[in-house]
Amino acid sequence: IVHQVKKNPAVLVAVAPQLYEKLCLSLFPIIEEMRIEDYLKVFNQMALHPISAVRKNAFELLNERDLIKPNELFALIEYPDEEIRDKIFYLLGREKNEQSEKLLLSYLEEGVFKINTPQHLENCYNALGHCAGKYALPFLRKILLGANWKKMFSRDDHHHKQGAASALKSLRLQEANMILAEAADSKQPDVRLAVRKVMGK
Repeated sequence: IVHQVKKNPAVLVAVAPQLYEKLCLSLFPIIEEMRIEDYLKVFNQMALHPISAVRKNAFELLNERDLIKPNELFALIEYPDEEIRDKIFYLLGREKNEQSEKLLLSYLEEGVFKINTPQHLENCYNALGHCAGKYALPFLRKILLGANWKKMFSRDDHHHKQGAASALKSLRLQEANMILAEAADSKQPDVRLAVRKVMGK
C-alpha cells in the first residue's frame, strides 16, 4: 500500500476511512512528504476517520500548518475533544462565508445535536453571527420571535432565543437591528428577556 500511496495519493483519499489505526498512523510520515494539494486531501479524510486517535493526529498536523478548512471538517463541531470543537467554531466565525453560514443554518434547523449543551448552542449561534449575512435573517427572526407556549421558558427554547439574539447583534445589519427592536417590544416575556440579556439592558 505504501507504493500505491506514493504513486497515486487519490487511492489513499478513497480508502482512508476504512484503514485501521496502526496502518493510518504509519502512513503519516509518507503523507507529510506529499504535494500540498494531496496532503490536504488525505489529511482532511484522516481528520474525519472513525478512530479518534487518527482524527486527532491528522487534525493536529493540519493545525500546525494552518491548513484547517472548517467547512470541510464541519462534522468536528461534535467531536468529543472540546479544544478541537472550539478551533472549528473559531474558524467558522473568523470571516463572512456563505458556505459556513449555510452549514450552520442547516445544522441548527435540523436540531439533531449529539452535544446538546447551552455552551454548544452558544458556540453555534456565535459562529453564525460572525460568518453570516442577510441569508440568515429569516431563520434568526423565526427563532427569536417565534411563539411556542408549551416551550416558553424551557431551557432549550431560552438558549435558542438568546443565541438568535446574540447572532443578530453580531451581524451588524440594519435589518438585524430592526428584528432586535421588534423583539424588545414583544408581548412574549421570554423574547424580551433574551434581548435584554444580549443587549445588556
